[in-house]
Amino acid sequence: MNYRQIKLANGKIVTIEEFKMQFVYDGMLLGQPNKEVTDKIISNFIKSFNSNKVFMIMDDAYITKDRLKPILFSALLVAAPVNDKEGIYDGSYLNIAWFGNDFKNNTIEKMIMNLKNFDYDNKAGNYEF
Repeated sequence: MNYRQIKLANGKIVTIEEFKMQFVYDGMLLGQPNKEVTDKIISNFIKSFNSNKVFMIMDDAYITKDRLKPILFSALLVAAPVNDKEGIYDGSYLNIAWFGNDFKNNTIEKMIMNLKNFDYDNKAGNYEF
């Protein structure tokens, strides 16, 4: 297994194809984060995937009831096809996103390894070339 691959709790091996991070409230010029602003940030982020599969881990995402943790991390994971009984797909993918406080003491691998218990097979979508 190379450094870009992770073995999930169910034994599936996924490859980290892309990793991004962004500051959640970066660019907010006036006011304080509130429920409306926070909901809009989440909605816009999901829409940015243009209907591609995205799974947001919202467990422990908030600092207060209206304010998210300051950093949004996301990764594109790819693997062998899921639930492909007819053998027609070439692979599967899932964009996964989560919120965090800090990145200074973490590596990308450690961050994603902390997420390894999510159900990739039921969240991912298949693709064919």
